[in-house]
Order: sequence, then structure tokens, then C-alpha cells
Amino acid sequence: MAVTFLLIQNTVISDLWRLDTLRNRDPAETRSRHELEQATLDHFKETIMVNGEGRYEVCLPWLEGRERLQENMNMDIVKARCVSTATRLIADGRYCDYDAVFEEWLRDKVIEVVPESELKNKACYLPHRGVVKEESTTKVRPVFDASFKTGGTISLNDFLEKGPNLIEQIPPIIMIFRREQIGVVADKKIAFPQIAMAKKDRDFLRFIWWENFAERKIKVFRHCRSVFGLNCSPFLLAVVLNLRLEECPAEFKETAEAVRKLFYVDNCVTSVPSEGKLLKFNL
Repeated sequence: MAVTFLLIQNTVISDLWRLDTLRNRDPAETRSRHELEQATLDHFKETIMVNGEGRYEVCLPWLEGRERLQENMNMDIVKARCVSTATRLIADGRYCDYDAVFEEWLRDKVIEVVPESELKNKACYLPHRGVVKEESTTKVRPVFDASFKTGGTISLNDFLEKGPNLIEQIPPIIMIFRREQIGVVADKKIAFPQIAMAKKDRDFLRFIWWENFAERKIKVFRHCRSVFGLNCSPFLLAVVLNLRLEECPAEFKETAEAVRKLFYVDNCVTSVPSEGKLLKFNL
């Protein structure tokens, strides 16, 4: 019952009705979805490039109707959410840690300040909040809300194709994890910020933060890399990793193919029969 409750808590009731007739779904609907996913993958392959930094650079996978995307920004609401985030961080004694993350991103060119001459360009602004993970090397990190809407506007995520359903990869990954005596999990460090976003799409990935919170003076930034919070980011990361494995030298092809089957987004999951086998993984 608990599992069912967690599943349906954020589910549209019409989606549940469709689940009842899943096996009788119109083949045209299934085919259309498959064609859309294939078109997204084809677009990715056509537009991906390696930029001057040696990074893979991707474009946002826009759905049709992008021209209807308006600035999803009511500055009063955006500022209010930014005030709320800062106030909560100050109360928890984590404001400086949160601010330091943006400073580090700025140094590493994960984000950039939007030039004053470009502030009036068509754009989207992503609210953000701090998520605390005590066990992580970054104790508090920004999480961005690309589903943000104000009034009758449409969110950025509503205009992005999220790609194939990656949830379908979980059952076989779990079986691999449970197959042998010792489960092994590896995580790609700061995976999303490793992928560069095309310059033409960066203004749709803006956000604001405080230059001086006491004086309520803001600064406008935009992301230069993939953002955790976009519905397409897991798909983009997964296909970049697959592409990287496909491009490995010939002598590593067998290993790369084996590893490819063990990935779920940025997590590599497997199992080994003994500690001796584990050492051979050099983990």
C-alpha cells in the first residue's frame, strides 16, 4: 500500500486510467512516441559537437512550438523565491556555503554573468533552492526548478523532449546488482556540469542570485553547462556517456560495451562474487 501511495501521489488520474489499458493501447500512439524519441536521438547526434574546451556541447531538445515560449518570469515572484531561499539558508547557517558554490561555478565556467547588453534578450529564469546532503563533498547544493510557472505561462520543461523513459532501465540494473554476493556502485562525479550547453540556448537557463542580500541587489547568471532540473538532462547525459564509450580505442571496446550495460544515467551498478574480484575493479 505504501508503494502504491508513493506512486500515485503525484500522478494525473487520466494516466492511471491509461495504465489499465496499457496492453490494448493504440499501436499508432506507441509508434508516434517511439518516432518522437528517435527524432530526439537523431537531433542529438546531428547537433552534438566537441567545443574549444574539449567538452561535448549539446543543444536543448526543443519540442514544436518553441516560439510560444515567453519569459516565464514575473520578477516579483522570482525575487520573492530568491529571498525565501536566502532567508532559509541564513537561518540554517548555510548561506556562505551556498554562495560559495556559485563562486566556484563561476570560476570553473559552469555559469557566467549575463552581460548588461544582453539582459533584454528573450529568456527563462529558473528558481532554485538549497538541498543539504551531509554525506556529500558539497554539503549544500543548488537545485533548479525548470517546471516553474507563473500565472498562465508554460514552464521550460513543457517545451523540452525528455527522451526515452530511463525508468525502464532500472529493473535489469537491480538484477545485476543482486546477481552476485557483493554489490558495487560507482557514481560519476559532478556529471551534469561536464556537458556544455550550446550558446544559443543559454539564455533559457538563466537564474538570479544576490550580489548583496542586505541591499537586495541581484546579479543575473546563466548556465553554460547541463542543468540538474531539466527533464532532458538525464537523457542528454546518458547518450553522451554512451557516445563516449562508443568512441573509445579499439583495445577497450569489449570493456566499454560491458560497462555501457551497467550505467543508469551517471551511476554504474554491478556485483562481484568475492572481495578478490572487487579489487580487480580498482575501486
